[in-house]
Amino acid sequence: MLASWGAVLLAETVLDERKPHSSRAFLQSLNMLVQTEGEERSFVRYSALLREHGFAGVRLCCTGNFLDALLAFKT
Repeated sequence: MLASWGAVLLAETVLDERKPHSSRAFLQSLNMLVQTEGEERSFVRYSALLREHGFAGVRLCCTGNFLDALLAFKT
């Protein structure tokens, strides 16, 4: 029987909902839109998306660099 647990680590630029117009997040969103038709998300949006797919205990580590880290567990 295979274990039915795991974790996912995301390295992403997470939008700061308190500073929606920060230049770093804005430039990354523009880059995502132009190159991949994607979008940047806030921690709340990432959490909702991960929970919708069975992950829990979502944690965010703001690194102060270009990428932040999100960790979520699936049990």
